[in-house]
Amino acid sequence: MNCVSLPSTTSWITSLVLVFLTCLGCTLPSQALNVTVNNDSDSGAGSLRQAIADAIASGDPTNRIQFAGSLDGQTITLTTGQIAINSANDFEIDASSLPNKVKISGNFNDRILDLEGSGSFSLKNIIFTAGLAPDGSGGVGEEGGAIRAIDDVNLTIMSCDFETNGAGDGDAGFSGGDGGGLYFRGNHFQAESCTFRQNFAGDGGIASGGSTGRGGNGGGIAISDIIGSATLLNCEFVLNEGGISPDASGADDSNSGGSGGGIYISTQDSVTLERCTFTGNSGGDGGDAVNGAAGFGGSGGAIFISQHNSAGSLITILDCSIGQNTTGNPGSSSFGTNFSGGSGGGVYISGGNVLLANNLVLFNQTGTGGAGGASGGGIAITPSNINPNVDIFNTTIVVNVAEDKGGGIYCTAGTTNVIHCTIIQNNGSNKGGGVLASDVGGLGSTVNVENSVVTLNAATSIAQIGSEGLGALAEQGFNFTTGDPMVNTLANNGGFSDSLKPMPGSPLIDAGVPSLSIPIIDQRGFDRIFGSAPDVGAVELTYLTDNRIGKKKNPATHKIDNVYTPTGAGQVQRVKLKGRKFSKFWTSLEIDGDTDSILMKGSKVKRTYKMKNFILTGGRTNVTAALKRGLLLIDVPMGSTRQFEHRVKAKRPGPMPKLKYKLTATSQSATFSTDVVKAKVIPGK
Repeated sequence: MNCVSLPSTTSWITSLVLVFLTCLGCTLPSQALNVTVNNDSDSGAGSLRQAIADAIASGDPTNRIQFAGSLDGQTITLTTGQIAINSANDFEIDASSLPNKVKISGNFNDRILDLEGSGSFSLKNIIFTAGLAPDGSGGVGEEGGAIRAIDDVNLTIMSCDFETNGAGDGDAGFSGGDGGGLYFRGNHFQAESCTFRQNFAGDGGIASGGSTGRGGNGGGIAISDIIGSATLLNCEFVLNEGGISPDASGADDSNSGGSGGGIYISTQDSVTLERCTFTGNSGGDGGDAVNGAAGFGGSGGAIFISQHNSAGSLITILDCSIGQNTTGNPGSSSFGTNFSGGSGGGVYISGGNVLLANNLVLFNQTGTGGAGGASGGGIAITPSNINPNVDIFNTTIVVNVAEDKGGGIYCTAGTTNVIHCTIIQNNGSNKGGGVLASDVGGLGSTVNVENSVVTLNAATSIAQIGSEGLGALAEQGFNFTTGDPMVNTLANNGGFSDSLKPMPGSPLIDAGVPSLSIPIIDQRGFDRIFGSAPDVGAVELTYLTDNRIGKKKNPATHKIDNVYTPTGAGQVQRVKLKGRKFSKFWTSLEIDGDTDSILMKGSKVKRTYKMKNFILTGGRTNVTAALKRGLLLIDVPMGSTRQFEHRVKAKRPGPMPKLKYKLTATSQSATFSTDVVKAKVIPGK
């Protein structure tokens, strides 16, 4: 007898549902497509190019492309041109499983990725190198050496490196392409933990119609006319360059070099740079000429910002380190007009609403030559078709050089507020060593300086702080502008960037004037007011002894107050003997503020108890007697912890009174900074 095999109940129900939905003309939702790249070929089965082609062809709304373990640290070289994706679907190209990443090379033959459409793209743990966007053909050079993302694209890049990529050069008389590493003109952009190193914008084309082409902008990244927002977090920009303008001959004019060596931002929407580092980036050089005009140097050695609408969203530079960047040098004309180098060795701001907070700006320089140097060694602020509004808070600006004016800050338009900044040892060769309020084209500027240090700067005139022309300077609070501020050398004092910390006894300590405009934290993120008044400058000298207690040795388990009060509120540990001969508890002292010497002192112990105290840090040492008279811990470093063990023993059995023991930690730099922990010992019966 032949038996017919019936489907299982689950299978039968599933089949029935599928038939029912099909009859209704319904379409089941597509599942995400997962594809693995398993070889380093340019094309063919298992290649990256084929994986992307398959994902596009599938029409799946969500596509994930991963890499086989054999590709860890390997290079995929594209020999037949860029990979283009124009889609409304989402794509994730993820090499997170590879400890040494995977490298994709454009072979200096073409761009690597060209992204268009309204989809969302996510790129993770990839090194993009040797991408080269096409040169202009009857026009400007193309953008984005490694990646170009345009249209309504959303792009996220995480833990990616962009190395030695370049935008295309302009054709005769046309500009070079923008965005040597990456060009973004889309919706939302996010970059986290990425590095941009030695990328370059395109060079301008040779002279045509009387002028050479301008150098391209944004050696590392160019962000242009986004319609959403852009955020860059924990990114590094090193040795990226704006494009140059070539030399002109005869009566032709040369053009300017490209701006924004590290990053070029030209948009009305929100952009945030947070915890980013800019080192050794440069604007492009202007071209030489014979009878025509020479070219300006490119501005904004590290960062170039341009907004042309008063309703533009805020552009924020937060917790960044901007050092050793330079603007472009100008060209030189034998018989024609000469111009200056680029302005804004560190940051150049043209119009818009900008906030700079908790940053370090150091060792930046403007270009020199031609008709003379340029201005704004650290920061230059100029108009576009609107006046800028700039707030600079908690920022250290040191050892920047302007070959003309404004070694630290140079402002020619709008309103700039400089609050709790430290501006020291900058050089404005002509005028304004520290801060200069100036004007351009009949537009005046206003610079408000409050509770800041502006001293030890150099210039031929107005060495520290002042104004010229239609520039206006207003001082509020107390500004330290003469003499030695008594600060330590530049060092890591906490926070993301190095800073200049006041020494004990500095005239900056408690010399500021409280107001509603001052920030609530300092450059490092520490509370702004410690003591009777705020310190002047970017750093608030802070002594915070955090004394903690617990039943276990591990300090992470101890009760934490972080209020730093003599009462020790909330830091009481109950210790029960419960008939045992002795019991133990532990305390830990953490330095939450600046390096400090701490006096530790224990209260008296009743005669019916015996207590032994040991310091565990650096080896177990009995400090019972020392704690009775006062144990001095000298120069305990910021962020470090000292651990103690305490052993309590009842001298006799039977009922006994409770024991209350207090351990007090007192700062020797600010004796009002005291923190107490308490142990309540409950005897056994």
